[in-house]
Amino acid sequence: MAALTFSTGVVDAACFLGLYQVFTANMTGNILLLGIGLVDPGYRAIGPLVALVAFLVGAVAAGAAMRGVLAGWTSRATLLVGAGAAVVAIALIPLAIARAADDRAGSPPILIATALLGIAMGVQAGVARHIAVAEVNTLVVTWTLVGLAYESAVGADGRRRWPRRVLAVGSLLTGAIIGAALLQIDIAWPLVLAAVVVAAVATTGAITHRGGERAGGAS
Repeated sequence: MAALTFSTGVVDAACFLGLYQVFTANMTGNILLLGIGLVDPGYRAIGPLVALVAFLVGAVAAGAAMRGVLAGWTSRATLLVGAGAAVVAIALIPLAIARAADDRAGSPPILIATALLGIAMGVQAGVARHIAVAEVNTLVVTWTLVGLAYESAVGADGRRRWPRRVLAVGSLLTGAIIGAALLQIDIAWPLVLAAVVVAAVATTGAITHRGGERAGGAS
């Protein structure tokens, strides 16, 4: 889950800086950008809108695929995470077309790439919700930071979760740093890295998962 969080940081940093201020995983950011676009005529909100719709499509697909499967890593999770890695890799094709044509924000290849990445992040988010690892949702860390700050003041028993929370925050931050750094070379590099990391997670899950039984039978 930390590796998936890292890949999210890589993808969102690359998308925000390389796809004209669009998030494909952080939907809170996209909703804010949509609001800005309604007021600021200089900002084109089509990218965040496409990313938001695509993310929801991916999350719905993950929810439908995982229906009736017990929580935790299963063979179904392996399949979905692997598919997410493939979709991230496929997004490199429209990006290459956009680069060759010197396309700008709102062009069809850019929007197709945005949609593909949004779907991949939505699928990943749906799988993460199903796996249900506390404090690590692979997408946002605001509530994780609230937990760290709040429980440091009240001395709650939840302090035992600090290592996992710090790992989640650090994974997203590290991914964003590396994603932004690789973007200085080419936008393809952070996406290739993210696809490789997600594929590695899927492979690890396939090797190590135990069972994947349905609530009432085999998966």
